[in-house]
Amino acid sequence: MTQFLSMTARPRARMSATRNRMHGFSLVELMIALVISSILLIGIMQIFISSRDSYKLDEGLSRMQESGRFAASFLEREIRMAGNVGCRGRIKVGNVANYLTGGGGIVIADDDPTSANVAVAGFDAVGTAPGSSYTLTSSHPTNSATATNWGPSLDMALVTATGAVPGSDIIVVRYMGSDAVPLAPPYSNGTRVYATTPNTFAEQQVVIMGNCSNVAIFQIDTVASAGGVTAITHGNTNGIAPGNVCATWGAGTLPCAKNFTFDAQTTIGSMMTSVFYVAAGADGTPSLWRTSLANGGNTAEELISGVENMQVVYGID
Repeated sequence: MTQFLSMTARPRARMSATRNRMHGFSLVELMIALVISSILLIGIMQIFISSRDSYKLDEGLSRMQESGRFAASFLEREIRMAGNVGCRGRIKVGNVANYLTGGGGIVIADDDPTSANVAVAGFDAVGTAPGSSYTLTSSHPTNSATATNWGPSLDMALVTATGAVPGSDIIVVRYMGSDAVPLAPPYSNGTRVYATTPNTFAEQQVVIMGNCSNVAIFQIDTVASAGGVTAITHGNTNGIAPGNVCATWGAGTLPCAKNFTFDAQTTIGSMMTSVFYVAAGADGTPSLWRTSLANGGNTAEELISGVENMQVVYGID
C-alpha cells in the first residue's frame, strides 16, 4: 500500500510544475510593458529627429558660409581688375575716345554710373543707404521693372538686362579683359590698329585700347593676320550693333576728330562690363547674378543661389 501511494504522488508533482511553467502575462503586465516600450520608442524618435535637425542646420550653415566665401572671392577677383586699361591707372574724360555709335550705351561722363571711364560704379537701392533701416520681407521679392527703385535711377538697359529685385544694391565693374595683347608696329593710324599675334580678336567685338596717356573704345570691323601682326579696322562693323560712329579717326567732329597716338606701350583687349545684382534664380529663390554687357548684347549667369540681399559700401582712396 505504501509503495502504491508513493508511485501515484510523483506524476502529480510533475503536472503541477508543468502548469507553473506555462503560466502567461496578465493584462496589467502587458499594458505596463507597452507603456515602457512606447516611452523608449518616443525617446529614440526624439533623439533621431534632434540629430536630423542638427545635421540639417549644420549643413545649411556650411553651405551658407561656403557660398559667402565664394561670393566674396568672386567679387574680390572681379573688382580688383576694375579700371585696368593698360599701364595708366586713372584716365581723364578728355583722354578717352569713345567711337561707338551713341556711345554704345557707354556714356563718357565723370558722374554717370554707366560711364566707361568710371571703373567701379553702382546703384543704391532706395531706403538702404548707410544709416537707414531696411526690413526684409518674409516672401521672396520679385524682379523689378521700375528704374526709380534705385538711386540714381537705374539705366533702362540695365533694367531689361538684369531684372534685379528691389532693396538690393547693384554694382558695375569695367576693365580690359585678360585677352589683351600689345600693339605691333606701325601701331595705329586713322583707319587701322595693329596687334601682335597670337590673339583672339574677332569681327564685331567691342575692344578697349589704352596706354599711359590715352584710351580708345571701338568695335572691330575686320581682322586680318599676317607676318605676326593682326590688322584691325574699325569701320561700320557690318551693321552689327552698336557699331562705330566713324570709320576714320582724326577727321570731322567729335569723337571722330580724336586720333590719339598709340605706341609700343599700348595694349588692346576686350571691353569687359560686369553687372552684379540679386534676382530670382532658376528655382524661384533669390540668387547672386552677373550680367556681362558686350557687343550690344548681354549674357546673364546665376552665380550663387540663396543670396537674398547685397549692400555695397564704397570707400574713396
